[in-house]
Amino acid sequence: MCAAITTSAQTWNIGSPTAANVTASLSDGVLTISGTGAMMDWSDHRNVPWNNVRTSITSVIINSGVTSIGVNAFYDCTGLTSVTIPNSVTSIREFAFSACTGLTSITIPNSITSIGVGIFAGTSLTSVTIPNSVTSIGQRAFMDCILLQSITIPSSVEYIDGRAFDGCTGLRSIVSLRPDPPLVSTHTFIGVNVEQCKLFVVPEGLILYQTTAIWNQFLNIQAVGVNSDLASLSVSEGTLSPGFSAEVTSYSSVAFGVSITIAATPADENATVTGTGEKTLNAGVNTFNIIVTAQDSETVKTYTIEVTVQSGSSVINGTITGITSPVTVNLYRIGYILVATTTTNANGNYHFDNLPAGVYKVIVEIDEFESEPSADITLTGTDTVNGINFTVDTANNTIKPSGGTTGYETLKMSFASVYPNPTSGIVTLQFEEAGVYIVTIRDIAGNILQRQTITGESAQIDISGYPAGVYLITIDDGKTVRVVKN
Repeated sequence: MCAAITTSAQTWNIGSPTAANVTASLSDGVLTISGTGAMMDWSDHRNVPWNNVRTSITSVIINSGVTSIGVNAFYDCTGLTSVTIPNSVTSIREFAFSACTGLTSITIPNSITSIGVGIFAGTSLTSVTIPNSVTSIGQRAFMDCILLQSITIPSSVEYIDGRAFDGCTGLRSIVSLRPDPPLVSTHTFIGVNVEQCKLFVVPEGLILYQTTAIWNQFLNIQAVGVNSDLASLSVSEGTLSPGFSAEVTSYSSVAFGVSITIAATPADENATVTGTGEKTLNAGVNTFNIIVTAQDSETVKTYTIEVTVQSGSSVINGTITGITSPVTVNLYRIGYILVATTTTNANGNYHFDNLPAGVYKVIVEIDEFESEPSADITLTGTDTVNGINFTVDTANNTIKPSGGTTGYETLKMSFASVYPNPTSGIVTLQFEEAGVYIVTIRDIAGNILQRQTITGESAQIDISGYPAGVYLITIDDGKTVRVVKN
């Protein structure tokens, strides 16, 4: 494999039949295809204009107006991890993404009518859903995709050519939604472990698949799931009203913090659930939809949760002494649920208002400082509490409530180490000493993926469920470590 090459911006004319109608521009690893009409084909991938710098390409963006992706266009772009294909593209030509070993997922637009020869051969795709516009799957289309675990074939597919899944040794689930089995070649599934790979088919086609040559080689043929119910639904703060029942799809809850985590489990393990995870809360009513799609990709149920952020008129005021510039002050409810964040003014004063009744703590956060929280602050929902003051000791890097140590848990404000980095899934966080730590994981775009409170000197965080890429692990003081997920 060639080493990655760093390049300055380059542009090529690659349209067909008129070269100038479609252009390709490469800058900082992003190859952008723009224009109107088809890309040209390359019978030899070594003649593709970006061949010499192909391993530096990490992302391909094809803009609307381009109608085809040329033969061998991105062959052996081993660093490619992201592809955007618009609905204007109606044809992906032979071997277009073959040997792109960094490519783990792709969305095929519903404008595509056929999956051509060797298009995704030798990639690292793990799961593929073919759109219902596709009528055929070509030879060697997914050959040697050894990481491919599941594929959904729509009812529109009429024919699957020879060796389409040759060497897909990791394939464990095929969903075929056509009632009469698509025509296949003798070698379509060569190399697939038909003893372990389950074949899910529409109920009305079950007997046909069990009695049709090649398809009946699969030892485990089942009716595809149509269950789009949830088995469980919960929120990290508060309780659902009414209590969860699979038949009930509308719920409400009350929260106090700036975020809430929604968890859900499908009744059928083969169904998919979207809309869960940590959600940012705004003042007032927040509406979240949890969508369950049955294994047949057609049966869908939506559960809705309306989360009302509780408000009041209580106020907390305080002053931070020993600082020369504004610092961050966080307000937590008991359980270290983050409620609000503010910064001090030029005089070191801070202010929280519109607070509902409850018990709170204030924590001042400065990078690399050890910070003790305030004593519990009990609010009625209408009162004003003054004098929640702190002293910053820059000589000892400590922050303490004025009047002395409270004896409450200490939040250390820095990592001692984070390893392994890069990681395949499990990251160990080692802190400078035992304490209570509030850790947030975000993707590179800043979206919150999870947040949890950790007690102790170390902890393991599992990011194996996230795609390969860069993630940010942050302690609430802002101390951040970039972690690469392979």
